[in-house]
Amino acid sequence: MLNNEKSKMNLEDVKTNDSLQDFINENLTESQTEKLKAVLSDENKTKELLNSDLAKQLFKKLTGGDSNGRP
Repeated sequence: MLNNEKSKMNLEDVKTNDSLQDFINENLTESQTEKLKAVLSDENKTKELLNSDLAKQLFKKLTGGDSNGRP
């Protein structure tokens, strides 16, 4: 199991991650990019988004299990 501190995503690291930036630039409109930045810059909005049913379904698909990666 990952250490909880290691599993937290640092938003500064995300901002400097070239591949993520490329993905955003290639796949999102300017409006979508601004909305994403607004959500990620607000800790409460980010938590709300990650705890949404849609996010939980996505985690389940990506991990083959629940939102914690358990089958």
